[in-house]
Amino acid sequence: MLTGPNPRGTTRPDLENSVAKLAILGEQAGFKVQDMINLLQAGLTLETLLDLIAWRLESPVPGELPRAGVTAS
Repeated sequence: MLTGPNPRGTTRPDLENSVAKLAILGEQAGFKVQDMINLLQAGLTLETLLDLIAWRLESPVPGELPRAGVTAS
């Protein structure tokens, strides 16, 4: 594991934890980690990726039960 501060002042463990959480939430929303990496490399902003993940988690798929912790409106 990398340690020490990065140029933006956060520690590497903080950064690693954030990336791990993003990967987990993305997978829960139906994205593969490599797909998320490809989207970011293609120019998608992190903010837009987070919006897509949130949208997928909040939007039940027709004919599918809502995900745990998400209620249909």
